[in-house]
Amino acid sequence: MIVLQFFIFILALFVFVFSAYLCFLTFGAWIFKKITSQSTMPLSMAIVIPVHNEESMIKATLDSISLSEYQLSIVDTFVIADNCSDATVEVAKNNGAHVFERRDPENQGKGQALDWFFRKHETIYENFEAVVVLDAETVVDKHFLSQISSSLSNLEVEVVQGFYGVANPEASWRTRLSTAALNVSHYVRPAGRNAFGGSAGLKGNGMAFKPNILKRYNWPSSAVVEDHEFSTKLLLNDKIVHYNPEAIVLSEMSEKRGQAEEQGWGCEVARFQLIINYGLDLLKIFFRKKQFLYFDGFMELFIPSLTILFAAQITLLFLSCLFFHALIFDSILCLILTIFCVLSGMILCKASFSIWLALLGSPLYILWKLVCYTKSGCFQKAKQ
Repeated sequence: MIVLQFFIFILALFVFVFSAYLCFLTFGAWIFKKITSQSTMPLSMAIVIPVHNEESMIKATLDSISLSEYQLSIVDTFVIADNCSDATVEVAKNNGAHVFERRDPENQGKGQALDWFFRKHETIYENFEAVVVLDAETVVDKHFLSQISSSLSNLEVEVVQGFYGVANPEASWRTRLSTAALNVSHYVRPAGRNAFGGSAGLKGNGMAFKPNILKRYNWPSSAVVEDHEFSTKLLLNDKIVHYNPEAIVLSEMSEKRGQAEEQGWGCEVARFQLIINYGLDLLKIFFRKKQFLYFDGFMELFIPSLTILFAAQITLLFLSCLFFHALIFDSILCLILTIFCVLSGMILCKASFSIWLALLGSPLYILWKLVCYTKSGCFQKAKQ
């Protein structure tokens, strides 16, 4: 019984802390205001796209850039062809991109490709006023570049993250629920963090930087979640990521079960390594400087996915009903707070009726995700 009580105590602490903090960020999202400049002078931009065998997707990405309502004469696109063995290089060149080929089969990946480019090709991008990083499978909103320019034109802003959403939300029930989840992780959380003075964090796509940031810090190349690592490194150097939800990029989510199961597991595993590498440093700086942004950076490393949080809340409620009736009300309150966060994301992102309807399948989606976590062996890998 003592072991069970201890387990419930730890679970309750986990649920209460993260449910309350997520609710706190949700209130921030409702009062969030983006930081931009009134300047009408567009910034010159270098758009950097790391790719690996994306001959079927890169053209659509380049086409969407060409349709931007922006002064494209001051925009250049640079494609990093990382160990490509298909026709990606030819397709990119034929669609107006400058292509840099990288051959390093033993050290390949998005982070490695970006690090190589930013370290070895400073003279290529240093004279631009902004550097944008996109994924290969991306549809760029026609206002994306103008919104990025508006943000980086403000002297206070050195790094900006746009809204990274789902390009095919109506493809299946999984993509609809993924859309609802991203409304929280890619809108509510970054907007809420910015609203209270924290860093919005980088999401891996739709990011933009002043060139001096990339020249000074390059790009993390060893972590699976290099964007999260870069966000944290910047924060440790007093640089925050600003959020602009009107700078929109979209990417397709997998419809098929097999493909969907492979997405995101590495990110969940990598969270543990980031906690080990940076958690204590952030906490030390918070206690020394007494500034919210460092505490927020520390919390961001620990906040679990909605799937894990909902599963923990339901488990706590079940155990409370069986063994600790005093916790029933608190367990239900935590569920309500998280539901408030999800519904806020739906409203703030103006979700379609089909996405709202898909929420009815959330319990099945959560169960499916938990099964996938177990099958992927991510928890065992995290211990290695």
